[in-house]
Amino acid sequence: MSAAAVTWPFSALEEAGHVCGFSLAELTPFGMGHCACFAVPSMGLFVRVGHSGNEQQAVNAVAFAAACAPVVDGIISPADIGIPQPLRTPDGPVTFWPLLQKEEGDVDYTWLGTTLRELHAVRDIEGMKVVHRQTNPALKAARLRSLKAAPHVPDWVVAACDKMMSNIQELRERVMPALRSGLIHGDVYPANVARTVTGSFLVDYDTAGAGPIYWDLAPAMVSHRRFGTSAESLDRLYAAYGEDPRDDESFWDVVRIREWGAITYLIDQAAKSEIYCEELVTRLIGDRPWRSLDELRQHTSMGTETGR
Repeated sequence: MSAAAVTWPFSALEEAGHVCGFSLAELTPFGMGHCACFAVPSMGLFVRVGHSGNEQQAVNAVAFAAACAPVVDGIISPADIGIPQPLRTPDGPVTFWPLLQKEEGDVDYTWLGTTLRELHAVRDIEGMKVVHRQTNPALKAARLRSLKAAPHVPDWVVAACDKMMSNIQELRERVMPALRSGLIHGDVYPANVARTVTGSFLVDYDTAGAGPIYWDLAPAMVSHRRFGTSAESLDRLYAAYGEDPRDDESFWDVVRIREWGAITYLIDQAAKSEIYCEELVTRLIGDRPWRSLDELRQHTSMGTETGR
């Protein structure tokens, strides 16, 4: 193997393969971001590789899944690979999950409401030590530096992002401590709901743990306001959950934090891509519909960047 190939995540995957008995040639990539995801179809495994330094995040995900799967139908247990998880490698933690056979279809919001109600009702699980992770304010300076260095990013966009990230931090500090907390998934967007022939499941537990329950109920409202999810879907979700948060002003504060967070995510990409910068501007300046990340990835993968 060439030296170029033995880099993250492949260096960690190579060690995982030695332990579990698969080769890198068997892997099917599923995407890279804050972690790298691969399938091993021959073994029925879904493999997630975190960056070095994110070991606790992987520990939290495994602990959450192992504790909640027996009592919440929509949570998946980690795969049994015969060794404790996560597998710790010098190049990042590796976790292993059952490979789901997904099928096409919209999110079942009645199912989602029921699943979130069951999850939020979980109490006092022995060994549960996970803590809900919030956005690290220390990232703000680095993000602003990357925007300022990008020649295609106007100065007013940098200033608007600076103000928005300050507003997020202020709102978090003022609102979040007073909210009712429970055990939450932490990232309940449609991309993290997997429909399969045996039912639906919430996946991706990297931000699961103790946190405000509105954190799980707000993403559906963001999807409605920004991506066209129907009002009827919201009604089904909150009816199945047994509580409608829309009459609580603090819920709308969480919606605002979640929407700003969805804008903040684009800052890193906007510094490198004019397509993402255009979407960042759209999200900053008004109430126009947003393009999904899948749409943006499709545009960039098809070579539709300005200047290509």
